[in-house]
Amino acid sequence: MQPPSHVLQKRYPRFDWKVYDRSLRTIRTLTHKYIQGSDGSEALYDMQADSGERHDVASSEPARVAELRARLAAWQGTFEPAQSTGEEAELDEDIRRRLSDLGYIED
Repeated sequence: MQPPSHVLQKRYPRFDWKVYDRSLRTIRTLTHKYIQGSDGSEALYDMQADSGERHDVASSEPARVAELRARLAAWQGTFEPAQSTGEEAELDEDIRRRLSDLGYIED
């Protein structure tokens, strides 16, 4: 999200940003697209009939949702966690100022 959610929350304190504060994962086949949100949401789109992704068909195709959920989980299981070297890169002052101005870091 641009600018970051914490910056938008300060500007618009009454707006509920929870819907945007999540990550999404997706898997695509020749016919369907399955989307899984970190908030537990799921969506399924029939890409042949609805390439604009306007109609979520997850409730009418639970077997396909289960199949694609399993395929996505299996694929994700092939990744290894990143390893930290314990060393953090130093940011030069100009980059640090720009990131701070954008709200990505706090000085």
